[in-house]
Amino acid sequence: MWGGAHPDARNPVLAVMTESLTDAEHRYSGIPTMRHVMQEAGLPAPVFINRQNEFVVVLYNSPAEASQPLVSGS
Repeated sequence: MWGGAHPDARNPVLAVMTESLTDAEHRYSGIPTMRHVMQEAGLPAPVFINRQNEFVVVLYNSPAEASQPLVSGS
C-alpha cells in the first residue's frame, strides 16, 4: 500500500506526555486516517515527496487536480 518508513518521534517523552494528558490521537495513525478519508471522499491519495531538506505532502481538492503535473518549488 505505501512505503516502509519506520516512525520515530523526535522527542518520545513529549509524545507520550501529549498522548497521556490530552485528547491527542494515537501516534502514527494520521497517514492511514488521511488516506481512508480522502478515498471515502472520492479524492486521489495524497502524494508524499521526500526531498533533501523537506518533506512535502500534496493533498488534492478534486480528482482532476491529480492529472496535472506537480510543480517543484525548488
